[in-house]
Amino acid sequence: MHKSESTNLNKRSKHDKALLYGRVDERTKQIVNQGDAYMGRFALFAILIAVMVRGLPHNIGFIHDNWDLMGIVIIGSFISTAYQIKYKVIFNENRLKSFGFIVGMMGLCAIIAFIAVHQFL
Repeated sequence: MHKSESTNLNKRSKHDKALLYGRVDERTKQIVNQGDAYMGRFALFAILIAVMVRGLPHNIGFIHDNWDLMGIVIIGSFISTAYQIKYKVIFNENRLKSFGFIVGMMGLCAIIAFIAVHQFL
């Protein structure tokens, strides 16, 4: 193997790595895309139902304050992440630790969004 071939392999391996996924190959891309497809299908039908419910006459503050839409985003993200964890694309080592990390990050993001909404409105 020539020195230039070795350098090209090192450059390629650095570009094939992602912070969250590690080494990215065809299997990783397929699983990530499938997880995002499940999230998209859930979000599509959940938003359809949310629009239908908003059209009904009612007085539910949760729906009028758009928190149902925030819930759809959080649940959809959880679906995609859970699929990726199940097939060991992200957080391969410990599933309980992985789910705890994801739930913690979702909670932190929800708290930040809650504070931001109440601060500026």
